[in-house]
Amino acid sequence: MPKIIGRTTYSFDEQSFDFTIIELRETVTIGSRDALENTHRYWVPAGEDLADPTTYIEPITNPDYNLDADYQLYRQQYNFLSPTAIKAARQHLDLSVPTTALLLDMPEEVFLAIEMVTYCSHWNKRSICVSFSIPNNYLPAFGLIRTC
Repeated sequence: MPKIIGRTTYSFDEQSFDFTIIELRETVTIGSRDALENTHRYWVPAGEDLADPTTYIEPITNPDYNLDADYQLYRQQYNFLSPTAIKAARQHLDLSVPTTALLLDMPEEVFLAIEMVTYCSHWNKRSICVSFSIPNNYLPAFGLIRTC
């Protein structure tokens, strides 16, 4: 059963709509990995059945909320670096975006998109550790544990 976490009103085209904000646990699969269970948030129009998934709407003010939460859990579960951690590692090693892209053998635009959080990265901690040869004593500065 969904948990009510709040209520909100959203105005569009000079009309106001009331919603109940709910959270519930759902199972998702990302790529070919095992299924992950995560908490998702939805808006349900006022007066609709909160137990009926056909009434659920992605949060209007942030439609990617659940997707972002799923990928964050995926990164944690499978030890992938976040875009922020990748950028911090690059900057700590005093590498430019073009140099880093060259070292990782990927187009500069793709690497920049990863750092700008606009691209779902498949570059994991092992790839980054090996490619950058990050010494163990630098990893805590990035909030990382050596997995390679």
